[in-house]
Amino acid sequence: MKLYEGLFLFDANLAAKDWPGLEKHVGDLLQKNEADLVYSERWPDRKLAYEVKGCRKGTYFLTYFNAPGPAITTLHRDVQLSERVLRLMVLQNDYIAEVLDAHKARQAERQPRRPAKRPLSPPLKKQPKPSPQRTTQQRAPSLRKTSWRKAMGTRSRPRAKRLLRLP
Repeated sequence: MKLYEGLFLFDANLAAKDWPGLEKHVGDLLQKNEADLVYSERWPDRKLAYEVKGCRKGTYFLTYFNAPGPAITTLHRDVQLSERVLRLMVLQNDYIAEVLDAHKARQAERQPRRPAKRPLSPPLKKQPKPSPQRTTQQRAPSLRKTSWRKAMGTRSRPRAKRLLRLP
């Protein structure tokens, strides 16, 4: 069995509605093809460069799995028959084990960073904000269409047409 890197592409709307179902679907596809899931990670939604099966936004799901060689072709066939998965890319190379270790190390770093949930304290009483006293000097003057044209130094359209007329 070799280590493979698989990148599944899902419709962003479907992923937002039923993400656990999509994870289970990928697990079932891998299990059906005798693959053992080693690591998986959801990537945020992204705008696609072009439409894929009518979808403009997609969610990527990165997986690392061990599988026998012939299982990859059947995995591709099962993905093509699946309505949930838009695309699949599978890679197998020597460096994949190193990349997997880097992903696991980064995941381990993220775990302790999350703060523990604190008990909720009673809400503070909001004090009303004092309303600011505005004077007439502080207010911006309302600009009507004609005063705006005068302020900007533009001419009305009919005069501009007269200037462009040929004798």
